Amino acid sequence: MMDQLIPAVLSIEEGEPGFRPDWQDIAFNLNIFVDGVEQRNVVSYSCNAGLLKRLQVSEDGRFIVEGDQVVLETIHGTVEVLRKLK
Repeated sequence: MMDQLIPAVLSIEEGEPGFRPDWQDIAFNLNIFVDGVEQRNVVSYSCNAGLLKRLQVSEDGRFIVEGDQVVLETIHGTVEVLRKLK
């Protein structure tokens, strides 16, 4: 994966635009920012559309769960994705 170009649209959710099973470890290889703020728990992003989906976290740092699903939140803004330096 390190030899591949960073996609402008990427998702680890099957059936979503940009789904790439070979990029399942988004967080381990990329730094993802919205409006200059680094994002964590990213599920998908689109640099083209200016949005990012991430797992929603409570103020005490726990994932918010409804039923058996972790709640996703969508953040809008300028999305920038950089490869992490090793």
